Amino acid sequence: MKEFLRGEPSFDAIFAADDESAWGAMTTLRVAGRRVPEDVAVVGFDDVLLSHHLTPALTTVHAPVQEAGRWPPRC
Repeated sequence: MKEFLRGEPSFDAIFAADDESAWGAMTTLRVAGRRVPEDVAVVGFDDVLLSHHLTPALTTVHAPVQEAGRWPPRC
């Protein structure tokens, strides 16, 4: 995140690989003086419990990986 903040072009959104990475990005952005979500939107992936307790709450993609690997699929 620190490298992105130093680079060009500037950005206004981040899609993180998982919620923990998104949380780290949010923390680094705040330390750098950027406001989430006003200056930079942050989205995570996993929908872990932590994501609902962050301030602001993290927008995250629910990924039911255990259900996706189940065969036969439930309908």
